[in-house]
Amino acid sequence: MGDTEGRSGLKTGTHRVSPGQCVVSLAEASGHFWQTIWEHPGNTELRRLRGRPNMLVPGDEVFIPPLRGKSVTAGAGQRHVFRRKGVPTFLHLRIAYMGQARAHKPCLLKIAGRELTGMTDKDGLLTIALPRGASIGELTVGEGEDARTHRVHVGELQPPQSLVGIQERLHNLGFATGELNGRLSPATQKALRDFQRQWGLAETGTPDAQTQARLVEQHGC
Repeated sequence: MGDTEGRSGLKTGTHRVSPGQCVVSLAEASGHFWQTIWEHPGNTELRRLRGRPNMLVPGDEVFIPPLRGKSVTAGAGQRHVFRRKGVPTFLHLRIAYMGQARAHKPCLLKIAGRELTGMTDKDGLLTIALPRGASIGELTVGEGEDARTHRVHVGELQPPQSLVGIQERLHNLGFATGELNGRLSPATQKALRDFQRQWGLAETGTPDAQTQARLVEQHGC
C-alpha cells in the first residue's frame, strides 16, 4: 500500500469509502481522471460488485494509484501556461412524478456556484455536464406553477440491491418513501406497492428482484 498523497491529501493505495464519496470525487481529490481509478486492475472486484462508478457504499475499498509524472520541454526565462486536460462528468437523471415522466421540461441546476440549463427528453431524461467540484445542488424542473425544485446530491446513489438504494430511486421517481434510512417503513412499503401497481408487478410491498429490475429500468441506473 502506498503512502503518497494526492492534490487534496488523499493517500494512494487502498482507500475506504466515506459517505458521499464516489469514484469521480475521489479522482478529483487525487488528481486522476475518474477512468484511471475505475479501470485500474486493482479495482476489478469493485467494478464487478458495483457496476457503476457513482454507486459506491461507505466501507467499499477503492485502489488509488500513484500519479505519474510527465516531462515537457520549455524555454528558460519565459512564462508558460499549462492546462490540465479533463474528462467531463455528466449528471444523468430521469425525472418523474408518481412514475410519470416529466417530458420536455426546462431545467435549471444551481451547483458549484454556477447555473446550468437543460431540457428533459421524451422519457424525462436530463443530461448536464457538471463543473469540477460539483457535490450538492438545487434542480428546478418546469416553469411557473408547474415548477418543482429538488435537492441533488451528486455521486451518492446507493446500489439497487440496498434498501437505501431502493428508497432513493423511488423518491427520485416521485414516490413518497418517508426517510431514506434503509428501513422498510410503512411509507416505504406503500411506495413500493404504488410502484408495483403502476407497472403490473405483484403488490408485495417488498423490493423483490422484479421490482429492483424495473426500478433500475425506470430510474435509468
